[in-house]
This record gives sequence, C-alpha cells and structure tokens, in this order.
Amino acid sequence: MLLESEVGIKPTFLYDGDCGVCRYWTSYWKRLTGDRVEYCAFEQVQTSSQFVETDGRVYLGAHGIFRLLSYAMEKNWMLWMYEHLFLFR
Repeated sequence: MLLESEVGIKPTFLYDGDCGVCRYWTSYWKRLTGDRVEYCAFEQVQTSSQFVETDGRVYLGAHGIFRLLSYAMEKNWMLWMYEHLFLFR
C-alpha cells in the first residue's frame, strides 16, 4: 500500500512481482511510459493489478492498465475506447 505522503508524486502501477506474465508486460509498459509512471512490484498482489492516480484514485485490472497506457503518448487513445465503446467492456 502507498503511504499517504507518496500520493501525488507520480501515478503508480502496482503489480504482482512473482508473476512472469506481469513482469513481462510491465517491462514493456515501462518502455512506453518512461519516467511518467512509477512501477512497484509486490509479491502476490491480493487482487488484480492496480493503477493509483496522483489524487489517490485507484483503478483495478483492465481499467488500471488502460489508465496506465494513457501516459504513453502513442497509446493514450486506448483509454477513451475502453471507457466509451461497448466492445471493451
């Protein structure tokens, strides 16, 4: 869990550091977002991956990943599609 003092610095993506698939995709997303997002590996995240915005809002699973991708300039259109198109839900 993030400390209250850490909220607001950068958006943060939390993922299961023991999961090989999670590590693979996180390394790809790191290349896309550069230093705009902080990444934190946790052993056996209890729920799905989590994306924490700078204001403290938390997004789980697919919604969190699409939020994360909105910080990758060439992929920011994906969040709009996820939030507005039925096929993404």
